Amino acid sequence: EEMWLQALSYLDYGPLCDLAVVSAQWHRMSNSNVLWRELCRTCWAGKFNAALTPERELALRQNISTKPWKQLYKVAKEDAKRDVITEWELCTFRWRFTF
Repeated sequence: EEMWLQALSYLDYGPLCDLAVVSAQWHRMSNSNVLWRELCRTCWAGKFNAALTPERELALRQNISTKPWKQLYKVAKEDAKRDVITEWELCTFRWRFTF
């Protein structure tokens, strides 16, 4: 199973979801938190103030401990489609100006 998880780690969201309907075993493997956590790392790696650092991962797990990484990934993808900033983000963002 570890070998299969390694192979599945190269897949993106769509193919992993497709595998989930093949069989119960593929469903279990394609929903592995290990796979989805790595997808979150990849997704957030280049984003300023959103990279999945150990500290951020700990905060996510503490604040949203009941949600699996797959659900966090879907929420993050939907959130990335926004074209406006929330009032909370505006007030809590640490602005850096360079002159």
